[in-house]
Amino acid sequence: MTSKDVFRIFYYPEAEFRYPLHHHPEYEINLVLGSKGTRIVGDAVETYEEEELVLLGPYIQHCWDGAAYVEETGITPEVIVVQFHKDLFTNHWLMKDAFVPIRILLSESSRGIEFFGETRKKGIKMLKELRGLSGFPATLAFFEFLYVLATTSEKRQVASAGYVVPTPYFRNKRIEDVYNYINQHFKKDLQLAEVAAVANMSPSAFSHYFKKCSNKSFIHFLVEKRVSYACKLLLETECTVREICFESGFNNLSNFNRLFKKYKGVTPKAYRLSLERDLLQIKHEGRFFAVEDKTGN
Repeated sequence: MTSKDVFRIFYYPEAEFRYPLHHHPEYEINLVLGSKGTRIVGDAVETYEEEELVLLGPYIQHCWDGAAYVEETGITPEVIVVQFHKDLFTNHWLMKDAFVPIRILLSESSRGIEFFGETRKKGIKMLKELRGLSGFPATLAFFEFLYVLATTSEKRQVASAGYVVPTPYFRNKRIEDVYNYINQHFKKDLQLAEVAAVANMSPSAFSHYFKKCSNKSFIHFLVEKRVSYACKLLLETECTVREICFESGFNNLSNFNRLFKKYKGVTPKAYRLSLERDLLQIKHEGRFFAVEDKTGN
């Protein structure tokens, strides 16, 4: 995509789902209609059915695999993909208050966002209409579409919290410094008082401040970050569960297993086996290939 494009839209009336697991620097909106299969976004491997509307942030790995459904039913799904540059909303006038909801949405999209309910229905209609527009009307319709996604409650983040930490466009420097500190030190024995000092606040005041900013306690956020990193290691390495436990910042294997199951619903071993089973099926069917990152990052 060129620097002159606000966005680009691609239409695949008979998608074959042969695109491999990959990532790229653009934001991407994926609309999949008339398909069933497996979706990989970050550390999340899930099934999807019939209608799928997902927003992806830059560099998060993703793949939709519905080829088996096509082979079984003969039904070819319809796919619409919209991409736009990761720096689009850093333009000076787009930093105005009117765009705050969209900037928050894009920040949250680093974990992938799935939309459902009436929002998905409205989004489908808007994307189909967007295909027929060009020039300034298309730009206005594009911004309106993003605003609908930004202001709905019918959405959920797909990958685990902390898998890709959002760039906090909309937060002040204090909470940015705190997030960055946690990201750099979550593997060690990180205490509330230590992080509170980064914000130049008392532990008690910081505890309330952090919960107000993130909608969760510091401990909750830290454990999610560690569990999410463990998911990444389970997906991308051959390290043992014990090795991953300590590498992720946990100091006790039984506690790691307990917390992992609490947050993910299964044990680390079962989580890895599930990933291996799903990915092996894709590999055997010839729909999964390693992709080199050609962005230089």
